[in-house]
Amino acid sequence: MAIIDIVIILLIGFGAYNGFRKGFLLEFAGLVAFILAIFLGFKLLHVSIGVLSTYFEGLGPLIPLLAFIIIFVGVIFLVNIVVKLFKSVLDKTILGNVDQLAGAIFGAFKWALGISIILWIITILDVELPQTFIGGSMMMPMVEPIAPEIAMLLGKVIPSVNDMFYDIRDMFSQEEA
Repeated sequence: MAIIDIVIILLIGFGAYNGFRKGFLLEFAGLVAFILAIFLGFKLLHVSIGVLSTYFEGLGPLIPLLAFIIIFVGVIFLVNIVVKLFKSVLDKTILGNVDQLAGAIFGAFKWALGISIILWIITILDVELPQTFIGGSMMMPMVEPIAPEIAMLLGKVIPSVNDMFYDIRDMFSQEEA
């Protein structure tokens, strides 16, 4: 078992524990809120830059970052308020236990997805991980393809997601040049 296997198992176990504690509804809503916040952050970036530029001229190059952060935090905050209200009702029913078990499974998946995204970025940036860390890994080949596969599926279902991936890829390409 490679060192990365231990790290992956611990992180996925942590995700399962947190998922059990929070329940499926909060775990799922957290992921949806995160994805929605990123998507809306990029989609509304130009509009919000225009609005913020009129009020914060002195910030210059920080305005796009500030605009993205405001949209990102706002979306996550609003989704969490709605979901917590709904969850308080759900916890009073028998579905509360099912919610916890499903939350553990989903929490583990969410962390596996996060690890996969990090590994995908490492691959895109052409960073070599040391063999002492990844050599003989059993978990890495199972976790690594999760994010690219989900991205491909999302691109088929929601074509504008492909545009976002291309924009991000182009952004990395411009920084390298």
